[in-house]
Amino acid sequence: MRYKVQVNIMPDSSDGFAFIQPLSGWVDADSHLEAAALFILDNPDVSCPVIWVVGEDYQMGTYPLDHVKLRADFIVGLRSFEDLPEKFKKQSG
Repeated sequence: MRYKVQVNIMPDSSDGFAFIQPLSGWVDADSHLEAAALFILDNPDVSCPVIWVVGEDYQMGTYPLDHVKLRADFIVGLRSFEDLPEKFKKQSG
């Protein structure tokens, strides 16, 4: 399914003013969270705390950036389910 992902890039500003730059694009993925993670992998400068995702069926989701980065780690192989503590393996399987 195709998902539209929207984020903001908020550069650090020493003068107290931040110019927020919106960024969005379409991603082919199996879920909202996977779409957000794939988008982050292609756009690593994203610094907003929330990622917005909407599917072609108009179902919308918002995800914290930390959760999206965690999912991206699994996609690229930096983390695996074997690395999880035993209590989490029981919950996910």
